[in-house]
Amino acid sequence: MLPTENRRLFVTDLDGTLLNRDSRVSDESARIISMLSRRGVMITVATARTPATVDTLLKFPP
Repeated sequence: MLPTENRRLFVTDLDGTLLNRDSRVSDESARIISMLSRRGVMITVATARTPATVDTLLKFPP
């Protein structure tokens, strides 16, 4: 985890940005987001979708 003064926040939109035409995150995007997370980058999404629809999209595989 990065020290507090060095933390970064990555914010992304979902539709047309993070999600592809099938409303899925590509393997490459998932790999990059995982790498950023391991490096201590905080990640969030900005969307007009309801929380109920976002929840199912952003769950990690079991």
